[in-house]
Amino acid sequence: MWGDFYPAFPGDIVVRQPDGSTFKAQLTNGEIGGNLELDGYTVTKRADGWWVYASGRDGTTLSESSSRAGHDDPPEGVVQGVGRTRNVWLDANGLDMRAQMLKQLQIASWKASQEAAANGEARVFRFPVLMLATWWDEEAGQTEPQFQE
Repeated sequence: MWGDFYPAFPGDIVVRQPDGSTFKAQLTNGEIGGNLELDGYTVTKRADGWWVYASGRDGTTLSESSSRAGHDDPPEGVVQGVGRTRNVWLDANGLDMRAQMLKQLQIASWKASQEAAANGEARVFRFPVLMLATWWDEEAGQTEPQFQE
């Protein structure tokens, strides 16, 4: 397995609340959750359209608090980054598994090159790649990233 997430937008994202007020949030990278944060506190959007501070995580679901982002203080006892997950690229020893996979690809490539050269042949190295991209089309009424046809 080899892959990567595109880094999150590095700047502030202006988020609008149902009453028209706004706050600036930052997006965390996909490999650690891909959630919006306000001053380091994870925020999530409720069904009624209000962005509120997340109070915890139950598996992959964020728990909502009643504290509205940009209006209220974060709830007492809620820690910053509650929506962050363990980096998906870290192995059990805390090492980036992509580096280990890259090393194995480099070894395999070197061996294949040596074998091809010994046989007087050209060496071709192939492996599958899958790239996906999402976006939204406001004119089509879409409000969040999704796969397009």
